[in-house]
Amino acid sequence: KNLNFIKTIVDYGNSLLGRGSWGIGPREEVEKLKYFLPRDIDIVIDVGAHNGQFSDNIISEFNFNNLYMLEPSKTCYENLLEKFNNLENIHIFNFGLSDKEETAIFYGEFPGDSHSGVYKRKLRHFEKNYSEVERVNLKTFDEFWKNTLQNKEIDLLKVDVEGHELAALKGATESLKSIKVIQFE
Repeated sequence: KNLNFIKTIVDYGNSLLGRGSWGIGPREEVEKLKYFLPRDIDIVIDVGAHNGQFSDNIISEFNFNNLYMLEPSKTCYENLLEKFNNLENIHIFNFGLSDKEETAIFYGEFPGDSHSGVYKRKLRHFEKNYSEVERVNLKTFDEFWKNTLQNKEIDLLKVDVEGHELAALKGATESLKSIKVIQFE
């Protein structure tokens, strides 16, 4: 009991210092979504799908018509294709989101790192040293929404883009009105 209190204080202190902290996991995140969404939903979009942990929990807890995973890392994209290969209502794309279409450098400790992103972050306090791991394609969500989703309403948009959230949202100015729930990680 006392250790949880100490952990909460340390997490809060790290948050104030801009160091972040480890929060709840994908299972708990999806559990909380049940308060905002009915069990039967149409479209779910997992931006920054990594290796599909969040999507695994969506699959087990919701009935959906289509699940779209967007993942810029080539390594993670290939893992997603292998993992979700036989599910016809799951669609996997190898790009990330931004405010414009471009190719960007992806930084991390290794290809497929769960904390990799377009910023070379300084995380020495977590004993992490980032370097360039690959080049990735970025697109706007508005273009994806128009061209792939044909301007359809979206039940859930999960965004885990490691500090690139504002740029991702700037690329979604037209489509935002069509999204019921947005979850940021």
